[in-house]
Amino acid sequence: ASHTIGNLRLAVDLPIVLHASGSLPSGEDLSATTIGDIVFDGKYKLTKPGDRYGIALAARGSLPTTIGETPVGSKGTLMEAEVNVDMEAGDFFIAANVGHRQQANFSFENTLFGAQIFGRGGLGYMINPNGGAALEVMSARLYNFRFKEDAGSNEVIFTGWGKVGDIIVRGGTGFGVGGGLGTPNWRIFTGVQYQPKPQPKDTDKDGIVNKVDTCPNEAEDL
Repeated sequence: ASHTIGNLRLAVDLPIVLHASGSLPSGEDLSATTIGDIVFDGKYKLTKPGDRYGIALAARGSLPTTIGETPVGSKGTLMEAEVNVDMEAGDFFIAANVGHRQQANFSFENTLFGAQIFGRGGLGYMINPNGGAALEVMSARLYNFRFKEDAGSNEVIFTGWGKVGDIIVRGGTGFGVGGGLGTPNWRIFTGVQYQPKPQPKDTDKDGIVNKVDTCPNEAEDL
């Protein structure tokens, strides 16, 4: 769910994991259906809607609400802060972000996991006004690590989306590159979003929107 106030967007997400499997550093295999960590998200746009380039600051935090021991959540609070940049060129659009991720430190035998710098870049194409597709690359690198091969995690993602009325359906698949900590073998994901078209504000309910109403708090009587 999300709410927009001017250039500020606030949101909360609770992912549902239909199936997840993996293993802990101890070698124990895990497999389950569960909920993920609840995420609180905020984003503030520094540029105007008509600008060719878009720049925004974003921050998010999560709480450990994952049920069980599946490797889809964190045992502690996770915090992220990032800078987003995007640009449109006809039916194509380019987006990139870079930021810092603060998460609980984890150490087991020769494995060390904790805070990271991360980045994401993507190229998208609007197939029609109601749908499109994109190719994205995600990468993260630990600040502190014991072995170089554990330091970085990378993933390539193919996504697509379509809109019917006020409903947006999204889906995609991704696969890991390399074998760093946090790199998935592969994954498939989907989501449904309800996004009604914003209606112009009409405080006095007289059919004249506030933007052009000379007396927005008093209904017209003529």
